[in-house]
Amino acid sequence: MTNPQQPQEPRDPNQPSAGQVPPVGPPQAGGVPPVGPPPPQPGQAPSWQNPPAAPTAPTGGEYGAYGAPAGVPDARPGGVTAAAIMTWVGSALIVVAGLFLLGASGMSSELQDAGLPAEFTEVLPAIGGVLLVIGIAAIVLAVLAFRRSKVGLYGLLALGGIYLIMTIISMASGAGGGGIVGLLWVGIACGLLFRAREWFNQSPTTI
Repeated sequence: MTNPQQPQEPRDPNQPSAGQVPPVGPPQAGGVPPVGPPPPQPGQAPSWQNPPAAPTAPTGGEYGAYGAPAGVPDARPGGVTAAAIMTWVGSALIVVAGLFLLGASGMSSELQDAGLPAEFTEVLPAIGGVLLVIGIAAIVLAVLAFRRSKVGLYGLLALGGIYLIMTIISMASGAGGGGIVGLLWVGIACGLLFRAREWFNQSPTTI
């Protein structure tokens, strides 16, 4: 006795049958979307073989990404601090000498009695005034340089250069001048400032 055949349910034409692998690739017109990543293009490696790009640090050329020269720290260099202190000490001595010469101008007769020529005692006020102005100007320029001002930097370098030239000429002519100590003092201070000139390219500090 034969069993009657069971009626078969209608099958969806878009549904894969048993044992059939779903297609991989772009969906066909009227079909279901493909399963899995799209196939790689010719000559292109699969997506799982391409590592993500490493993040790169911002660059800005010579002056870096944030406006400061590359490789130059924001902290004040020790050379600038040392040069400013040397300038303040030396300028204070110049101011004292200027005040002394201004005060000595009122004792011209006593100085002449001590053996000083009259021509020298007559120019004491002028020499004292020049020393006083130079000393005060150097103190102000040292403060500006200490606060990262290019005016202070170039002003001190100019004053130091003039002092070195005048001292060398004075020593060569036998007048004495500031001597070796003054040359070394001013030369070292100018050298420290010149070496730290890149630091002055940044914005002025507030401390």
